[in-house]
Amino acid sequence: MPKLTFLILFFFSASFARGQTDSLSKEDRLALDSMFKNDEFIRLLYGKPKSYFDIRLGAGNQLLSTKNNNVNAASLKSKFALIPAVAYNDKSGFGLALSGFFASDSGTFKPYQYAVNPYFEYYNKSVNLGVYYTRYIFNKASGFSPNPFQNAYYFNFVYIKTFIEPGISLGYASGRFTDTFTLAGINRKIKTRLSDLSLSPYVQHNFSFYKLFSKHDGLSLTPAIMLIAGRQRAEAPGLNLRRLDSLPLASLRRLKEYLKNRFESNSKFQLQSIAGSLALKYQYKKFYTSPGLYIDYYLPSTTEKRLTTVFSVVAGFTL
Repeated sequence: MPKLTFLILFFFSASFARGQTDSLSKEDRLALDSMFKNDEFIRLLYGKPKSYFDIRLGAGNQLLSTKNNNVNAASLKSKFALIPAVAYNDKSGFGLALSGFFASDSGTFKPYQYAVNPYFEYYNKSVNLGVYYTRYIFNKASGFSPNPFQNAYYFNFVYIKTFIEPGISLGYASGRFTDTFTLAGINRKIKTRLSDLSLSPYVQHNFSFYKLFSKHDGLSLTPAIMLIAGRQRAEAPGLNLRRLDSLPLASLRRLKEYLKNRFESNSKFQLQSIAGSLALKYQYKKFYTSPGLYIDYYLPSTTEKRLTTVFSVVAGFTL
């Protein structure tokens, strides 16, 4: 409980802290308005929509998804990943990203999955909205099996006109696979279907700082706190999920790794976690870097650890 109390106090205090732009003089406001109209950094983030390419490299322990950290926290294990990606964002709001996920094996990084991610994003002075689909392609030759899902859907909405910005996100991931194991000298196949549904209301506040080191740079800092309700299901005909760890199913490690941190068998839709996140983005002209931290505290009874930390840092360039 002390950890949970500290987590809540930290993120609430961060959310209600006063930002640099909260007490501007009339002259400062005029200067800020001018920056919004003329500064390249502001136009890129908030100005008239335009099409661009984005090339980036991510690093951290986001093993499954770059959008839904609830899924990452549910199946997290000690592994570090590199995630290079290239994306095209059309001025209409539609975009397409291609990613590779690389993990270390015997001192070298090998790709264990690829992702194709079409999306739509919409921004104006009142709301930010994003709709994302991801198709995961597992690399069987890698020897890794961290992701039990093939399809993931993610929706995010946030109202940004108030100081404390309310938002909500909805995530759904599904997958199926067939594993073979030997029991009593007989080879048997088990077809397993998995699904993960999560709903996360949250509040956040964005602190923005401009012209830190030059007239072409800017920094945004966004703390958030959220409640996560969810439901996970695994369907494997003939397999008793409650006896999963006692069965000789070495090839079912994907299922084991996913289930062990969250539930022993199928769960009902329930409040699962309280979480906090901290996102930072620094941009100089068309180069940017964006570290992120996500801390998840699992609420229902479990024999596994309750507190999970997901971290990442991304560096990229827009063309």
